[in-house]
Amino acid sequence: MALLPSPPVDQPAPPPQAPAATKRFSFLDALRGLAAVWIVLYHAASGGHTPLMQQTWPTWLFEGLLGQGFLGVPIFFVLSGFVLSYTTRKLQLTWPLFNNALARRWTRLSPPYYASMVLVLVLALAESRIRGQELWLPSWGNVVAHVLYLQRLLEMRDINAAYWALCIEVQFFLVYFALVAVQQRLGRSPRLAPWVRGMVFGPCAAIAILWPLGVIDPHWLSQVWFLPHWHAFLLGMLAQWTLDGRIRSGWFYGYGTVILGVGLGHQYWFAVTAALTAIAIAALGQINRLNVLNWRWLQFLGLISYSLYITHPPVSGAALFVGRTFLFDVSSATGESLNIAFHLGVCIAVAAAFWYLIERPSIQWSQRLRPKPTDS
Repeated sequence: MALLPSPPVDQPAPPPQAPAATKRFSFLDALRGLAAVWIVLYHAASGGHTPLMQQTWPTWLFEGLLGQGFLGVPIFFVLSGFVLSYTTRKLQLTWPLFNNALARRWTRLSPPYYASMVLVLVLALAESRIRGQELWLPSWGNVVAHVLYLQRLLEMRDINAAYWALCIEVQFFLVYFALVAVQQRLGRSPRLAPWVRGMVFGPCAAIAILWPLGVIDPHWLSQVWFLPHWHAFLLGMLAQWTLDGRIRSGWFYGYGTVILGVGLGHQYWFAVTAALTAIAIAALGQINRLNVLNWRWLQFLGLISYSLYITHPPVSGAALFVGRTFLFDVSSATGESLNIAFHLGVCIAVAAAFWYLIERPSIQWSQRLRPKPTDS
């Protein structure tokens, strides 16, 4: 999910048929890290672990730090659209390179995802033993559906509640690659390419905006199908196109402003967050400031954000249980706050270890699949 980190720094310039050179954008990594932490805090609050904090903290503070943390998801989706568009901006989708691009993305996403399933089940087994509760185990069909990112479409129970966004992101990737392939096949002439780009992606932007406009209920199938969230992904993509000069900035800012305005009018904060994120990225990019927020601790959070997202639900439960049972008196808002801070630290520590042991090798594996100069 821009759950994925930004591409590595200083890759050598590839030949025309290979993926283009990439660089790191510290602002995007900072946003990714903050979004992941925001989601962790939201799940602690929505899980009923902060009632006294909610009662005693100022509403703006509680909602800003915990209550609205689900808005980290549209930030992830915008970042995914930007990063995917950037890393494939010069990729000519011949069939071998199309397969290679999908294989690299699958290799990048899947080993950590599969390992996190094992972590979920191990911690669930430990919890069932400690509390004497019955253990739920997924069927083999459920496991296969998870392996293929299909459990939501097949209406199966999630092994981990956070996985729904991964399923949406995989849908984004597949649709994006398919649309780019159509665009390149129809627009082989440089003179026709801008017109074909508009013919292919213009209707996509028109369809995607139906959900923020309220023409279609934005909550309908929102955790099953990518369409309710497509505007966020497209906003990230269009922000990158604006910086690349593939579209005029006025088109992007107009589209983003419309989504921002209707989102505010309908109090649809998902769309508002997506629009603000994309507009901020484009505006900073146009003044060459996408290197801001290059603080070590923020970049660290961005680095481990994918691991943090996919591991935090089971780790949160275990850490909150240990904290309130052995460490903190949660009969006060102060005790609750300390327990929340403790659980966040545990989640980050586990995610860092998970990144080092599982995610970093998967990044290296995916990079080894990068096409050679002779590939076509």
